[in-house]
Amino acid sequence: PEDVTALLWQFGIDAAASEIVAGLARVRKCSNEGRAAMSLDLQVILTWLKKNMQTSSHRSAPEMRIVDQYIKAFYTPDTEI
Repeated sequence: PEDVTALLWQFGIDAAASEIVAGLARVRKCSNEGRAAMSLDLQVILTWLKKNMQTSSHRSAPEMRIVDQYIKAFYTPDTEI
């Protein structure tokens, strides 16, 4: 059923976003190139999700925005704060 599939996708995306942020939190130092690579990795994940998600009502992944915000906020150089 479509409702169950959508719910499973939602749980999976939530878990993935949480684990990605947890993994990124372990990184102590990051260069601009590293931050760019993290953002690119996230874009690859988002592209894969959009391609493979089955239901049109859950095509966006707002939980992944948290990952993007974390990358941008946590790794902003001190000179830009």
